[in-house]
Amino acid sequence: MAPWTGPGGLIDKGTKGKRARKAPIVEEARELIGRRLDVAGRNADARLFTDPRGGRISTAMPRDATHWDEAVTKLGYDHLSGRRDDGR
Repeated sequence: MAPWTGPGGLIDKGTKGKRARKAPIVEEARELIGRRLDVAGRNADARLFTDPRGGRISTAMPRDATHWDEAVTKLGYDHLSGRRDDGR
Protein backbone atom coordinates (compact mmCIF):
# COMPACT_ATOMS: atom_id res chain seq x y z
CA MET A 1 0.00 0.00 0.00
CA ALA A 2 1.38 3.39 -0.94
CA PRO A 3 1.58 6.05 1.79
CA TRP A 4 -1.61 8.07 2.10
CA THR A 5 -1.74 11.35 3.97
CA GLY A 6 -4.94 11.99 5.81
CA PRO A 7 -6.29 14.78 7.99
CA GLY A 8 -3.73 16.21 10.36
CA GLY A 9 -0.84 14.77 8.37
CA LEU A 10 -1.46 11.17 9.46
CA ILE A 11 0.23 8.75 7.10
CA ASP A 12 -0.82 5.19 6.26
CA LYS A 13 2.15 3.12 5.21
CA GLY A 14 3.44 -0.42 5.32
CA THR A 15 5.53 -1.96 8.06
CA LYS A 16 9.17 -0.95 8.52
CA GLY A 17 10.38 -4.31 7.27
CA LYS A 18 7.95 -4.24 4.32
CA ARG A 19 6.60 -7.64 5.39
CA ALA A 20 3.09 -8.57 6.40
CA ARG A 21 2.61 -9.25 10.10
CA LYS A 22 0.29 -11.68 11.77
CA ALA A 23 -1.84 -10.23 14.52
CA PRO A 24 -3.60 -12.39 17.11
CA ILE A 25 -7.35 -11.85 17.19
CA VAL A 26 -9.31 -12.66 20.32
CA GLU A 27 -12.14 -15.10 19.78
CA GLU A 28 -14.81 -12.56 20.73
CA ALA A 29 -13.77 -10.23 17.86
CA ARG A 30 -13.48 -12.78 15.06
CA GLU A 31 -17.10 -12.68 13.87
CA LEU A 32 -17.11 -8.86 13.75
CA ILE A 33 -13.81 -8.75 11.88
CA GLY A 34 -15.03 -11.43 9.47
CA ARG A 35 -18.08 -9.31 8.64
CA ARG A 36 -15.89 -6.24 8.09
CA LEU A 37 -13.61 -8.25 5.78
CA ASP A 38 -16.67 -9.33 3.78
CA VAL A 39 -17.66 -5.67 3.36
CA ALA A 40 -14.13 -4.67 2.31
CA GLY A 41 -14.08 -7.39 -0.34
CA ARG A 42 -10.92 -7.47 -2.42
CA ASN A 43 -10.04 -3.80 -1.87
CA ALA A 44 -6.54 -3.97 -0.36
CA ASP A 45 -6.73 -0.32 0.73
CA ALA A 46 -10.07 -0.63 2.51
CA ARG A 47 -10.23 0.15 6.22
CA LEU A 48 -11.92 -2.40 8.44
CA PHE A 49 -12.97 0.27 10.92
CA THR A 50 -13.48 3.98 10.32
CA ASP A 51 -14.46 7.07 12.24
CA PRO A 52 -18.08 8.30 12.03
CA ARG A 53 -17.27 10.22 8.82
CA GLY A 54 -15.58 7.23 7.14
CA GLY A 55 -12.03 8.41 7.80
CA ARG A 56 -9.00 7.04 9.61
CA ILE A 57 -9.24 6.33 13.32
CA SER A 58 -6.44 8.14 15.13
CA THR A 59 -5.03 7.36 18.56
CA ALA A 60 -6.57 10.60 19.83
CA MET A 61 -10.13 9.47 19.12
CA PRO A 62 -10.42 6.81 21.86
CA ARG A 63 -8.63 9.12 24.29
CA ASP A 64 -11.09 11.92 23.60
CA ALA A 65 -14.16 9.65 23.51
CA THR A 66 -13.32 8.08 26.87
CA HIS A 67 -12.17 11.33 28.50
CA TRP A 68 -8.90 9.52 29.27
CA ASP A 69 -6.98 12.52 30.60
CA GLU A 70 -9.76 13.53 32.98
CA ALA A 71 -10.30 9.94 34.16
CA VAL A 72 -6.66 9.20 35.00
CA THR A 73 -6.28 12.55 36.73
CA LYS A 74 -9.42 11.94 38.82
CA LEU A 75 -8.08 8.50 39.80
CA GLY A 76 -4.76 10.00 40.87
CA TYR A 77 -2.80 8.72 37.87
CA ASP A 78 -2.25 12.11 36.28
CA HIS A 79 1.23 10.97 35.15
CA LEU A 80 -0.65 8.88 32.55
CA SER A 81 -2.46 11.89 31.14
CA GLY A 82 -1.73 12.21 27.42
CA ARG A 83 0.06 8.81 27.41
CA ARG A 84 -2.61 6.33 26.46
CA ASP A 85 -0.66 4.30 23.94
CA ASP A 86 2.90 5.57 23.73
CA GLY A 87 4.52 2.33 24.93
CA ARG A 88 5.91 3.79 28.16
